[in-house]
Amino acid sequence: MRPVVHSIGGFLGAGKTTTIHRLMMQSDVRTGVVVNDFGALNIDEALIASRGGNVVGLTNGCVCCTIDDDLGGALARLCAVAPGLQRIFVETSGVSDPRKTAQIVALEATVTPGRVVTVVNAYDFPTAFKDNYLHDTLKRQIVRADYVMLSHVDVAPEPSYNKTLDALQALGIGCARIVLGGQEDETCFTLSTDSTFAGP
Repeated sequence: MRPVVHSIGGFLGAGKTTTIHRLMMQSDVRTGVVVNDFGALNIDEALIASRGGNVVGLTNGCVCCTIDDDLGGALARLCAVAPGLQRIFVETSGVSDPRKTAQIVALEATVTPGRVVTVVNAYDFPTAFKDNYLHDTLKRQIVRADYVMLSHVDVAPEPSYNKTLDALQALGIGCARIVLGGQEDETCFTLSTDSTFAGP
């Protein structure tokens, strides 16, 4: 069975890395992770079973790999060193469009395309979304996602949280496409792997 590859995007500070770390450590699903930097994942050295160049194997069966500007190559390395992976998470850069990453994944014959999830920081999103320099990037990341995962919900003031929900609704993101990070992390990855996205 080919592993399902999910693309996780979001602006800088949204909580992508924290989300991936949590998903990787708290599930018994055999998981591969493609990241820009191992250090950002803050993996406990006691969990590292092996190191080999830009691939790190963990004692829980998870495998991490750095992208090095070659996503296809990273996916191939993961599948080669860890046959039997059930899913792979790809963390995209803060300003990139995770939907484009998913389109690249769709060209790889050894994997199955999964969900596109954009992480949104409910604490500071209303301010960032009003920034003329960030607005278009944030909007593109959100409207092209299958799901929007709200992070920092536990520390976001109620007005910020409500403004975030209002902004998402204005972009056409209904409740069915919103999940709460830390509480519903697995929700958008354990449903059908068919993409729900219907936009351009």
